[in-house]
Amino acid sequence: MILLIPVFISAGCNKDEEQPLLDNSYQGSITYEYRRDLPDINALSTLQVTLDRDGNLSSGGHDAASFDEEGIKYEGTTPVLKLHMTGTIRLESAYGNYAVVNGEEKVLVFLHSIIEGTLEVYGWDDEIGFFLVTTQDFTYEDEYSDGSFEFSLGDSQITGSAITITLPDIEGTSTYGYTLRMTPELNP
Repeated sequence: MILLIPVFISAGCNKDEEQPLLDNSYQGSITYEYRRDLPDINALSTLQVTLDRDGNLSSGGHDAASFDEEGIKYEGTTPVLKLHMTGTIRLESAYGNYAVVNGEEKVLVFLHSIIEGTLEVYGWDDEIGFFLVTTQDFTYEDEYSDGSFEFSLGDSQITGSAITITLPDIEGTSTYGYTLRMTPELNP
């Protein structure tokens, strides 16, 4: 009986020591991109992220970006419309976790991002040129309550795991997207 007591104690200690989900922790970033054809805008905001060995993703500092672009739509050689957009894009924070989904390693991420700006729309008159038709403030926001984005952990280490949506616009398209890039850390 005396010999079994140390066995029970050591077995109890092993149960309290949970093994981490991942062999390594990861450092990286998520890039938020806003791109459109008219006016020609390509703005990026980057957020630093960490995925620990327990599978928890947390965010650090972020870089916001601003844009101030103007574009003209023509019918033949005649201008018909001018758009002027100013604003900022920022990916403010993120949290999430590692999961295996259908046999693939994923990182499920909740994001908070904002694009805010002002759109000025100008019409064309052959006698006076461009004239202001309307000014509109706009905000596009992804919030935590919108649900998680599912990134591939494997792709994030090679080319980046991207989730994008492209929509038709006045002239061309508008694209909104996120790209997760991760690098494993060497753990002792």
